[in-house]
Amino acid sequence: MMIDYPYYSSVQELAAASNLIVEVTVGDAHPDLLRPAVETAVTDPARNPQAGLVPSESQAGEADTPITVHATRVDAVHRGTTTVGATIEVKQMGGVLNGVRYSTDEAQLETGKSYLLFLETYPNSPASILGGDVGMFVRDRTGRSTSLGQPELTVDAAILASLG
Repeated sequence: MMIDYPYYSSVQELAAASNLIVEVTVGDAHPDLLRPAVETAVTDPARNPQAGLVPSESQAGEADTPITVHATRVDAVHRGTTTVGATIEVKQMGGVLNGVRYSTDEAQLETGKSYLLFLETYPNSPASILGGDVGMFVRDRTGRSTSLGQPELTVDAAILASLG
């Protein structure tokens, strides 16, 4: 799968787009499907590719995107409205659909590992990591965190404190 994510050239740009910045430990994951929202108020096909569909037709599957949903435990909150110990569902593109495994080139969250995540949250849907794996950081022994995507961005305690 090829995914075209917005580009973030700095931690400040990434933070400006995030409504939740948290450190998490990843728990269990399960496959799911991301279904396009059926917008009935906008009927212009140029502005709404699903124009004319009714919700029952949107269940059928050609536009479904396989995702993997990870349950994550919040270890620290740097921005946003959640608490330490809360569970947040985080989705990543790729997974299984009709017996076929779909994958991307981006790094995947791993069960049991800890990450600093720059997220966008939505009502009734798992959070998304901004910029794909650019919004996914791992910490080294010095306390500095480095993104797993490109461009490679770094965050230290001083930068994190300035983002809240």
